[in-house]
Amino acid sequence: RADGGHIAFDAIKKAVDEDALIVRLHEYAGGRGVATLTPGCEVASWQECDLLGRPIGVRHAGDEPLRFALAPYEIKTFVIRLR
Repeated sequence: RADGGHIAFDAIKKAVDEDALIVRLHEYAGGRGVATLTPGCEVASWQECDLLGRPIGVRHAGDEPLRFALAPYEIKTFVIRLR
């Protein structure tokens, strides 16, 4: 589930090389803000990645909310490692 703006999910799939999910979404209304993802499963960790699945930035613990800023029409991709 996504809260906090005009967000459309583009893909939710299993990662090829690890036991994780890849979630890709985008902001579709030209707005700016902060969004929060609420997964329907137990999360060990999550991290933003580029479109090729390479990690960007800090790896967050699963008990931290999946909260992130979105610019107008921005695409975001996350790798979510499951427990």
